[in-house]
Amino acid sequence: MTARTDSIPATPTPFTVGIVLDPGGPLPPDTAPALRFDRAYWAGLVHAAEGGGYDQVLFAGSSAGAAPGLDPVLLASALAPAAERIALVPEVITGVLEPFHLAAAVQTLDHLSRGRAGWLVRPGPAGAGGVREDIEDASETIAASRLLFDSWEEDAEIRDVATGRYIDRDRVHRVDYRGSRFTILGPSYVPRSPQGSPPLFIRVPALSDAEAAGRLARAERDFALEYADTIILDATSGAHPEHTLRALREAGATRIVIEVVPPSGPEAVSALAERALRWHRDGVTGILLRPTILPGGPADLDTRLLAELWGLGLPPTHGRSTPSLRALLGLQPARNAFAEARLAKVGTHGE
Repeated sequence: MTARTDSIPATPTPFTVGIVLDPGGPLPPDTAPALRFDRAYWAGLVHAAEGGGYDQVLFAGSSAGAAPGLDPVLLASALAPAAERIALVPEVITGVLEPFHLAAAVQTLDHLSRGRAGWLVRPGPAGAGGVREDIEDASETIAASRLLFDSWEEDAEIRDVATGRYIDRDRVHRVDYRGSRFTILGPSYVPRSPQGSPPLFIRVPALSDAEAAGRLARAERDFALEYADTIILDATSGAHPEHTLRALREAGATRIVIEVVPPSGPEAVSALAERALRWHRDGVTGILLRPTILPGGPADLDTRLLAELWGLGLPPTHGRSTPSLRALLGLQPARNAFAEARLAKVGTHGE
């Protein structure tokens, strides 16, 4: 067992910092409502976040009481070509878009962002079966989407004009997914994207001991533990995340980021930076800031916390060579189940 120390390791894992923007969230007072539908407004925020040192922008899905807003996946796709370094992670609500088309949309975003896309899955919307049924539906959606991501092998495209061959049919696969809610034959109509399988984020709330013991809380936590590449621990309600963080770590979670409301004054910024340092020592790999009101423009995007974090010695990601979001998060390159099966079959026949 490694002894705990109060110092940051000599070769630490980068500590990512992201911002969560809700297309349907409230705008500052006296702001024109049409601003939320202005592409230049969103592009300005993304460029300001990128220039200020943020590693990723998450676009939140619609929530109760939110104003009508732009679709997070389509918004991220519109902004991706102009972004140079920052990762773009839209929230998708399962049960709204068919899994086949959802997978294609995520793959498209990964192509447009040149391998800097992720997706945040939220089970829902709550139907007659309630939250448990939503989680089951989300589980099937993720499983089917990941098969669709793999349905084109990396070298499936030939594009040989001389022979008239566009693809190698042996490297494009039907997924034949049969779940309890839907069936997908496949393959995807989008070729394999740069990351193969864009990183998946799932959010869980910070809970007290009593709340965490409930069956529903355990179901949400188990869902995240099984499917997420990175778990977002939501502490925006003001609840202390330490208990849930400890439970997730004990259950085997290795990549956890904590989501909080941005601090307001200089003292609050310093206090949050100190807490982030303690979280990092407890295995947290990043922090997300979720403002309650959308910035009025690029100049209103606060970057004070990043300077505080770096000043305390937390390892920044800027300046590192991170060609993909998977690399930024420390994930291994995505495997392809169909390619592995094909190669295994070829190897067996060759013996």
